[in-house]
Amino acid sequence: MAVLLNPLAELRQKLSEHFNLSELRNLSHDLNIGHENFPENKEEFVRELVDHCKRHDLLETLISRCEKLRPHVSWKAYSGSQNFKQRRKIILENIPLPGGCSIRNLTILFAIVIIFTVGIITGSSLINNYPKTTVAAITPITSFDYSIRVQAAGSGENLSGARVTIEVRDENIAPKIELTDSNGLARIFIDSSRAGKPGRLIVEATEFNTYTQNIDLAVGNLPSIIQLVSNKITPTDFPSATQISTETITSTPVPLDTPTLTPSLIPTNTSTWTPSPTPTDPPTSTSTNTPIAPNIIANFDSCSGINNVGGTMGAAFTDSNFLVETFIPDNSTDCVARLEYRIDYWAAFWIKLQGANFSPHTALSFK
Repeated sequence: MAVLLNPLAELRQKLSEHFNLSELRNLSHDLNIGHENFPENKEEFVRELVDHCKRHDLLETLISRCEKLRPHVSWKAYSGSQNFKQRRKIILENIPLPGGCSIRNLTILFAIVIIFTVGIITGSSLINNYPKTTVAAITPITSFDYSIRVQAAGSGENLSGARVTIEVRDENIAPKIELTDSNGLARIFIDSSRAGKPGRLIVEATEFNTYTQNIDLAVGNLPSIIQLVSNKITPTDFPSATQISTETITSTPVPLDTPTLTPSLIPTNTSTWTPSPTPTDPPTSTSTNTPIAPNIIANFDSCSGINNVGGTMGAAFTDSNFLVETFIPDNSTDCVARLEYRIDYWAAFWIKLQGANFSPHTALSFK
């Protein structure tokens, strides 16, 4: 395969063959090219002229001028900048390189390398921009202080001296116990041997129900305020016992009819008649029942403490009357007293509550 010359080299060769140095200077002057500094040697002058036209995009003008001055010479291969560039491209692409590789093949190879490089860069960028799955760091279990405030339910009063216990479900770990201060606050140190383990919170205070809660010994999972419910029973106001007034019953007897005695006629005797004596009225008697003094059957000061159990109810009754027993029935809050008695005459009696305190019972009833 013949080696094609560079189109610029061919152009320089034809300029050297068909123009002398003086004509070349005139050609430069026609193209407004300052040639004062060009070499005096014709070949060197041609080289400087072509290079100057190439740098200033005057090759097309140069070729057009040459066609007018030397029309017998074929300048078609160089007419038009596009033709010149295309011809140069064809020549360059077909110039063989060492090893049998052409510029065309080298260009294709270079394009493949560029595409491959761009693919690698793009893929790397996509990988870097892909959302990464992050594994949350495991927070080591450490010791911490746990503060808890104990209050009375309803009033919100801070309870001092309340006992706060934290048990851990591990036989080898002893429970932690603290008492609340005057502000109802207890501070418990949870060390690493207890932190993170399940346990139980127990809060106790005098006159309050015990509070228990299953907990996990972790920061943020523990209650900060505990309110205890009072176990006191609010006393019920009972009306005071009213003494039964004793009335004296006076019996007014109905007076007996006074009999009228009619004297019998005694036959007249010769003897002296003696009239029978007139009977006198029987004396009027007024009977009054003796008043019965009130008798205390029993004094109650509690459901289990009864005075005078089984005591008699007084001489006004034919039989003794007894307070038999007291008892507390199932599912009842009353203290019950049972009386057995029999009354033949009118009478009055009472049951006296003497400083009674039936707690936890709320009432005293009779059966």
